[in-house]
Order: sequence, then structure tokens, then C-alpha cells
Amino acid sequence: MNRVSIPRIDPGEPVYRADLAMGEHSARHLRRIMRLYLTTWDLLELAPAAELALTELIANVVRHVPGRRCQTFIFRLPTGDGVRVEVADSSP
Repeated sequence: MNRVSIPRIDPGEPVYRADLAMGEHSARHLRRIMRLYLTTWDLLELAPAAELALTELIANVVRHVPGRRCQTFIFRLPTGDGVRVEVADSSP
């Protein structure tokens, strides 16, 4: 089951969280979502680096994680001038 949640905005919590099974086009869809957040936060200049990082993380999941299931998080840094992207899976 795929699940997406958007918790309240708190510096310690992600603004976007998705628990998804990844596929060939997942990185493209997640990059679009991240670009929307970056645009809203007036941080679009970070898009190339943030999108590259997200693409690499998702590619690792697709290549190496059985079942291709992971959680994706997008955080806005507490200072408001940056973004952090994380991907977590249950694979060792």
C-alpha cells in the first residue's frame, strides 16, 4: 500500500513524507513534488542539486532494495534557507 502524508510544519518534522514502492518513473514524480515545495519556499535555485540527490537516492532503492519499497522525506531546514532529502528502507 502506498501512503503519503503531510504533517504539520515543524522544523523537526518533514514537510513531505511518502511510503512508496519505487519504479522507473518514481524519481521524476518525486522531483516534481520537491520542485513545488522549493518554488513555494522561494528556494528554486536549489532545485538542480536537490533533484540530483533525490534521483540518486531513488535509483539506489530501485537497484538494491528488494521490493523497491522506501520512505521518502523532504525537510525544510530550520533556518529556512535550505532543504534536506532523505530516503529510508528496511534493506541492510
